[in-house]
Amino acid sequence: METNTVTSALNGMDSVVADVVREFPLHDAPAPANGWGPREVMAHFLFWHSWWAETAEALAASRPAAGLNASIDELNDRAVAQRAGAPISELAAELQALHQRLHQAVLAIPDRESALWPRINQPSIPIQERLAGMARHLQSHLDEVRQGGPLSR
Repeated sequence: METNTVTSALNGMDSVVADVVREFPLHDAPAPANGWGPREVMAHFLFWHSWWAETAEALAASRPAAGLNASIDELNDRAVAQRAGAPISELAAELQALHQRLHQAVLAIPDRESALWPRINQPSIPIQERLAGMARHLQSHLDEVRQGGPLSR
């Protein structure tokens, strides 16, 4: 029986997101001067998860994915400003909902085992590679939170 690598990568991402949703609220703390705390990292997650969900929905509908109109740093700064002061429990619930949207959209992508995921200013890559990269990114921030920081931007 052939292994479904996209489903496997998606399941791995599901596990990391579940850990983030469960653990980030336990480590809530104010951001240090000129740095990020758990809420800022969660705002960062929300922006990118939303864009990833939109990209997966576009792929599922055989439409081109929307581009981004600013630098990564600018987009992260906007995301943090937009969610400033929001309770981390609400941010965690929003991440969980966005992840479900992403999950469903990925499963709806036609020929997802051979489809390519578009990236910003880089060549497209197989979906399973993109999902694995997303999971590693989320995991790296989770590891920082578990270790008590500092949290990278």
